[in-house]
Amino acid sequence: MAATVKIVGLGDDGQGSTGSGTIVDPRGYILTSFHVVGFVDPKKGVPGQLINSTNRYRVAVVDPINLNARPRWVATVVRANVRLDLALLRILGDVEGRPARALDLTYLEINPSSRVRPGTRVWAFGFPQGSRTLRTASDTIEEVEENTVKQGAWLRFAQGLDVGMSGATLVNEQGQFVGVPSVYEGGSRKESRIKRARPTYRVPRSWLSAMAREGIGDARVAGVELLSLEQPHYDLATGDAGGRGVEEHFFALPLQRPLTLSTNPVLKLNLYQGSRLVRSGQGKLELKPETQNAIVGVEVSVKGKRPTPYTLELTKTENAAAPPVASSRRRSSSSSYQQEIDTDALLSNPFFTVPRASKPGAKAPASARREEPKAGTTASAATLRGRMLDALTGRPIRGATFVVGKPGVDLQRLLSAFLAGEMSQRKFNEALVGTALTDVYGRFELEGVPRSKGYPAAAIAPGYSPTMLKVSISWLDASVELPKIELTR
Repeated sequence: MAATVKIVGLGDDGQGSTGSGTIVDPRGYILTSFHVVGFVDPKKGVPGQLINSTNRYRVAVVDPINLNARPRWVATVVRANVRLDLALLRILGDVEGRPARALDLTYLEINPSSRVRPGTRVWAFGFPQGSRTLRTASDTIEEVEENTVKQGAWLRFAQGLDVGMSGATLVNEQGQFVGVPSVYEGGSRKESRIKRARPTYRVPRSWLSAMAREGIGDARVAGVELLSLEQPHYDLATGDAGGRGVEEHFFALPLQRPLTLSTNPVLKLNLYQGSRLVRSGQGKLELKPETQNAIVGVEVSVKGKRPTPYTLELTKTENAAAPPVASSRRRSSSSSYQQEIDTDALLSNPFFTVPRASKPGAKAPASARREEPKAGTTASAATLRGRMLDALTGRPIRGATFVVGKPGVDLQRLLSAFLAGEMSQRKFNEALVGTALTDVYGRFELEGVPRSKGYPAAAIAPGYSPTMLKVSISWLDASVELPKIELTR
């Protein structure tokens, strides 16, 4: 009971979200369902985005006397997977604003070997909708549903749990933490019951190893990838989604328009803007200039005992007139670069990234990395870290891109030419050492950058003027922490 918490998030629209979670590490890590803290259903919000843009959620713990939940901590999402509907939070401090130090909380271990079988009796501890009191419910595992690659996809209940028990603590007769209740079934919400739980042995091993080391300081949300205009995307449907037979995968789209998205084999495509379905298509979908801030869903049928592979490909729509673009040129704030960059093409799309941009913490391209040094020798590469903030509000900028060019190139000129469509993506890529995206804290990390002086770099984000800077890495640096980069609108 002490390991079960209530999670409360306030959305940007003022609407609240509540659910349950389980403390899985004494230092204050909490496992819950992603839909408690973010969006997985396009009818409710953009899949992959957090309910609270500041990434702050209140955590209430039970009073040992009456088992009421009392707000005590503030936590942030550090890992999430939309397709698995799982999220990992970390406690930052208490509700009074004091940072959490040397926590030693009661917790339940995530044991990858914990298993249940059909007929196993289980208990769920959580906070049903509208309840401040910790409640428990008992049920029986009716079926362990496997996906097409022989992994346990879901634990299916015989009766089902009350609405609001998402993210609750599911334990077996031995008190082992075995699942996270997640999926509703039924008619109206009042009639619905939670009928499935994600087995805890499906928690990504990378999350566990990151916790086992020094801890997790950044935030990463997996399961909604950015499609590229230059390279086809290969994916696989394994039957991990909540429904039987069909699962929908979501993808962010590049800024360029007009484009045509096609699938092989022919699959149903859904184009969403916010929580609105714009249109659908079979095997092909036109992405018009007016469909910015859009996300695409791909419905994949999963039948039989084999996974379903498919390919997505973006191509430029031929014979389509480019939409008029109002000129709005902004001058870089760096005194060493005076050339103007037209950043209109960067506006309006929260998923924009310079080609080849990596997720936070990704490594530089193989062409830019050196072989690992032998023991006793000096390493030839380092890691660049930094943070981007809004110059006016001081808030972190999520989804900004840090670009590092090769020594000697005029990155300002190349970036301007690329955004104006005067340079191909391949040619632009050849001038880069690597790129990295910022997380919800505005932090970025680029590993494997060869040590050298005079790297040209740029910080760009939708709606902000680009900032140009230079980076030097000495032969003594294993990592370089850049001063905070403030971007102006």
